[in-house]
Amino acid sequence: TKDTAYHYSGFLLKIDPDFDTTSVLIENDTADILFTDMLVTPENNYFVIGGKGRDTGYYHQGNNIAIYIFNENLELLSEKLYEMPEGYNYPQLFLWQAENGDIYAVGGTGGNVSKLLLLKFDPIGNLLNNNFPYLTGSNIFSVLPRKDSTLGVYAFGQGLPTGGMKRMEIDTNLNITIAPNQQ
Repeated sequence: TKDTAYHYSGFLLKIDPDFDTTSVLIENDTADILFTDMLVTPENNYFVIGGKGRDTGYYHQGNNIAIYIFNENLELLSEKLYEMPEGYNYPQLFLWQAENGDIYAVGGTGGNVSKLLLLKFDPIGNLLNNNFPYLTGSNIFSVLPRKDSTLGVYAFGQGLPTGGMKRMEIDTNLNITIAPNQQ
C-alpha cells in the first residue's frame, strides 16, 4: 500500500473460508516496505519476504531483503533484514519450502536492469546461503520444486542470460544450471 507521497508500507490480508478478514499493516516512517511473496509453514506461520529501504519518495531504494514471520493471527513474530550487495535494490522474490523445512527465495531486483537473487533460509528466517549470479537483464516469474524435491527448485524466467524464456535448475547449494533452448 502507498500514500499519496509514494511512501510504501507492507499490507497482509487474511480471508478465512467464512470471508472473515484479518489484516496487518507494517509501517516505517523513514523506509519503504514492499512484500513480494509469502508461504504458510507447517507450523501455520506466515513467512513473508520483500524489500525494505529508505524512503526516497518516487523511487524504491529497498536495499535490504526483509523477512517477516507472522503467526496464524497475523501477529508479528520476527523481522529480519539482510543487506544486498552494492547496486542491488528492490528485491522481487518468490518462495518455495522444501520437505526438510528449508525455504528458497528466488527472483531478482527491480528497475531497468534486473539482477538475479538466490537465497536459502531456515523456517525462522535465518539466512543459510545466498548466491547473486551476475546475470543482468534477467527476470524470474515463478518457481517450482524439481521432480526430486531434495535436489532443489526450478525457476522460470527470461534473459537467463541470452534472452527468451528459460528454465533454470537451482540445487540445494544455490548453484545454477540454465537449460538449453527448447524447440
